[in-house]
Amino acid sequence: QVENVASALSDVGDPVVAGERLQQGGQAFLTKVLPAAESALYDKAAALIPTGKVSMLPQTNMALRRIAGQVQNPNLQALITDSNFKKLTTAIGGIAQSGQGITFDQLRRLRTWTRTLRPDPGSAVGINKTAIGDIYNGLTQDMHQMAAAGGPEAVNAIRRADQYTRAAAATRVPAIES
Repeated sequence: QVENVASALSDVGDPVVAGERLQQGGQAFLTKVLPAAESALYDKAAALIPTGKVSMLPQTNMALRRIAGQVQNPNLQALITDSNFKKLTTAIGGIAQSGQGITFDQLRRLRTWTRTLRPDPGSAVGINKTAIGDIYNGLTQDMHQMAAAGGPEAVNAIRRADQYTRAAAATRVPAIES
Protein backbone atom coordinates (compact mmCIF):
# COMPACT_ATOMS: atom_id res chain seq x y z
CA GLN A 1 0.00 0.00 0.00
CA VAL A 2 2.84 2.39 0.89
CA GLU A 3 4.57 1.63 -2.40
CA ASN A 4 1.37 2.41 -4.30
CA VAL A 5 1.02 5.75 -2.52
CA ALA A 6 4.69 6.59 -3.06
CA SER A 7 4.57 5.77 -6.77
CA ALA A 8 1.37 7.80 -7.16
CA LEU A 9 3.09 10.79 -5.58
CA SER A 10 6.39 10.51 -7.40
CA ASP A 11 5.29 12.56 -10.39
CA VAL A 12 3.40 15.14 -8.37
CA GLY A 13 5.00 18.53 -8.03
CA ASP A 14 2.04 20.34 -6.55
CA PRO A 15 1.74 19.93 -2.75
CA VAL A 16 -2.06 20.27 -2.94
CA VAL A 17 -2.31 17.39 -5.41
CA ALA A 18 0.08 15.33 -3.29
CA GLY A 19 -2.05 16.01 -0.21
CA GLU A 20 -5.21 15.04 -2.03
CA ARG A 21 -3.67 11.77 -3.18
CA LEU A 22 -2.47 10.97 0.33
CA GLN A 23 -5.96 11.61 1.65
CA GLN A 24 -7.48 9.38 -1.04
CA GLY A 25 -5.02 6.60 -0.16
CA GLY A 26 -5.89 6.86 3.53
CA GLN A 27 -9.60 6.80 2.79
CA ALA A 28 -9.19 3.78 0.51
CA PHE A 29 -7.30 1.96 3.23
CA LEU A 30 -9.98 2.71 5.85
CA THR A 31 -12.97 1.95 3.64
CA LYS A 32 -11.71 -0.97 1.52
CA VAL A 33 -8.47 -2.60 2.62
CA LEU A 34 -9.01 -2.63 6.38
CA PRO A 35 -12.66 -3.88 6.30
CA ALA A 36 -11.73 -6.64 3.82
CA ALA A 37 -8.88 -7.86 6.03
CA GLU A 38 -11.11 -7.69 9.11
CA SER A 39 -13.90 -9.64 7.39
CA ALA A 40 -11.49 -12.31 6.12
CA LEU A 41 -10.20 -12.89 9.65
CA TYR A 42 -13.72 -13.21 11.10
CA ASP A 43 -14.62 -15.60 8.27
CA LYS A 44 -11.51 -17.66 9.03
CA ALA A 45 -12.48 -17.88 12.70
CA ALA A 46 -16.05 -18.83 11.80
CA ALA A 47 -14.79 -21.64 9.57
CA LEU A 48 -12.72 -23.05 12.45
CA ILE A 49 -15.57 -23.05 14.97
CA PRO A 50 -17.30 -26.44 15.03
CA THR A 51 -20.54 -26.62 13.05
CA GLY A 52 -23.56 -26.31 15.29
CA LYS A 53 -21.70 -24.43 18.03
CA VAL A 54 -23.92 -21.71 19.52
CA SER A 55 -23.65 -19.20 22.34
CA MET A 56 -26.25 -18.45 24.99
CA LEU A 57 -24.48 -15.08 25.46
CA PRO A 58 -23.50 -15.56 29.12
CA GLN A 59 -21.15 -12.58 29.25
CA THR A 60 -23.60 -10.30 27.48
CA ASN A 61 -26.42 -11.34 29.82
CA MET A 62 -24.15 -10.62 32.79
CA ALA A 63 -23.48 -7.13 31.38
CA LEU A 64 -27.22 -6.54 30.95
CA ARG A 65 -27.85 -7.64 34.56
CA ARG A 66 -25.20 -5.17 35.76
CA ILE A 67 -26.82 -2.37 33.75
CA ALA A 68 -30.32 -3.27 35.01
CA GLY A 69 -28.99 -3.42 38.56
CA GLN A 70 -28.01 0.23 38.37
CA VAL A 71 -31.70 1.22 38.30
CA GLN A 72 -33.55 -1.03 40.72
CA ASN A 73 -36.45 1.24 41.63
CA PRO A 74 -39.45 0.31 39.42
CA ASN A 75 -40.52 3.95 39.20
CA LEU A 76 -37.12 4.89 37.82
CA GLN A 77 -37.04 1.88 35.48
CA ALA A 78 -40.20 3.28 33.87
CA LEU A 79 -38.10 6.24 32.71
CA ILE A 80 -36.00 3.99 30.49
CA THR A 81 -38.09 4.33 27.36
CA ASP A 82 -35.40 3.84 24.76
CA SER A 83 -36.99 1.35 22.35
CA ASN A 84 -33.65 0.36 20.80
CA PHE A 85 -32.27 -0.59 24.21
CA LYS A 86 -35.46 -2.46 25.13
CA LYS A 87 -35.42 -4.39 21.84
CA LEU A 88 -31.78 -5.33 22.33
CA THR A 89 -32.24 -6.50 25.91
CA THR A 90 -35.39 -8.45 25.00
CA ALA A 91 -33.63 -10.16 22.08
CA ILE A 92 -30.55 -11.07 24.11
CA GLY A 93 -32.66 -12.32 27.03
CA GLY A 94 -34.79 -14.35 24.63
CA ILE A 95 -31.73 -16.07 23.17
CA ALA A 96 -30.74 -17.41 26.58
CA GLN A 97 -34.30 -18.32 27.57
CA SER A 98 -35.00 -20.19 24.33
CA GLY A 99 -32.05 -22.49 24.92
CA GLN A 100 -31.24 -22.32 21.21
CA GLY A 101 -28.41 -19.79 21.31
CA ILE A 102 -26.96 -18.02 18.30
CA THR A 103 -24.23 -18.90 15.84
CA PHE A 104 -20.93 -17.08 15.54
CA ASP A 105 -22.07 -15.24 12.39
CA GLN A 106 -25.28 -14.11 14.11
CA LEU A 107 -23.27 -13.00 17.14
CA ARG A 108 -20.89 -11.10 14.89
CA ARG A 109 -23.78 -9.24 13.22
CA LEU A 110 -25.39 -8.50 16.60
CA ARG A 111 -22.13 -7.07 17.91
CA THR A 112 -21.70 -4.89 14.81
CA TRP A 113 -25.26 -3.62 15.17
CA THR A 114 -24.69 -2.91 18.87
CA ARG A 115 -21.56 -0.89 18.07
CA THR A 116 -23.62 1.42 15.87
CA LEU A 117 -26.58 1.62 18.26
CA ARG A 118 -27.75 5.12 19.15
CA PRO A 119 -30.47 6.26 21.55
CA ASP A 120 -33.96 6.30 20.12
CA PRO A 121 -35.01 9.90 19.35
CA GLY A 122 -37.58 11.06 21.87
CA SER A 123 -36.69 8.55 24.57
CA ALA A 124 -36.92 9.94 28.09
CA VAL A 125 -33.64 8.35 29.08
CA GLY A 126 -31.53 6.99 26.27
CA ILE A 127 -28.80 4.41 26.41
CA ASN A 128 -25.52 6.00 27.28
CA LYS A 129 -22.19 5.16 25.70
CA THR A 130 -21.03 3.27 28.79
CA ALA A 131 -24.02 0.90 28.67
CA ILE A 132 -23.53 0.31 24.94
CA GLY A 133 -19.84 -0.33 25.60
CA ASP A 134 -20.66 -2.82 28.36
CA ILE A 135 -23.03 -4.74 26.07
CA TYR A 136 -20.50 -4.63 23.23
CA ASN A 137 -17.75 -5.94 25.51
CA GLY A 138 -20.03 -8.75 26.69
CA LEU A 139 -20.71 -9.71 23.07
CA THR A 140 -16.97 -9.61 22.36
CA GLN A 141 -16.25 -11.93 25.29
CA ASP A 142 -18.94 -14.30 24.07
CA MET A 143 -17.35 -14.27 20.59
CA HIS A 144 -13.97 -15.10 22.09
CA GLN A 145 -15.50 -17.97 24.09
CA MET A 146 -17.01 -19.38 20.90
CA ALA A 147 -13.68 -19.01 19.10
CA ALA A 148 -11.98 -21.07 21.81
CA ALA A 149 -13.96 -24.06 20.50
CA GLY A 150 -12.18 -23.55 17.16
CA GLY A 151 -8.75 -23.62 18.75
CA PRO A 152 -5.90 -21.13 19.02
CA GLU A 153 -5.98 -20.24 15.32
CA ALA A 154 -9.63 -19.12 15.61
CA VAL A 155 -8.91 -17.14 18.79
CA ASN A 156 -5.94 -15.41 17.15
CA ALA A 157 -7.98 -14.61 14.03
CA ILE A 158 -10.68 -12.94 16.14
CA ARG A 159 -8.15 -11.01 18.20
CA ARG A 160 -6.50 -9.73 15.04
CA ALA A 161 -9.86 -8.83 13.46
CA ASP A 162 -10.81 -6.98 16.65
CA GLN A 163 -7.59 -4.98 16.34
CA TYR A 164 -8.68 -3.94 12.86
CA THR A 165 -12.12 -3.00 14.22
CA ARG A 166 -10.59 -0.82 16.94
CA ALA A 167 -8.15 0.77 14.49
CA ALA A 168 -10.95 1.64 12.07
CA ALA A 169 -13.08 3.09 14.88
CA ALA A 170 -10.23 5.19 16.25
CA THR A 171 -8.82 6.34 12.93
CA ARG A 172 -9.93 9.40 11.11
CA VAL A 173 -8.35 10.75 7.96
CA PRO A 174 -8.50 14.52 8.34
CA ALA A 175 -9.09 16.74 5.37
CA ILE A 176 -5.91 18.30 4.11
CA GLU A 177 -6.35 21.99 3.69
CA SER A 178 -4.49 23.93 1.04
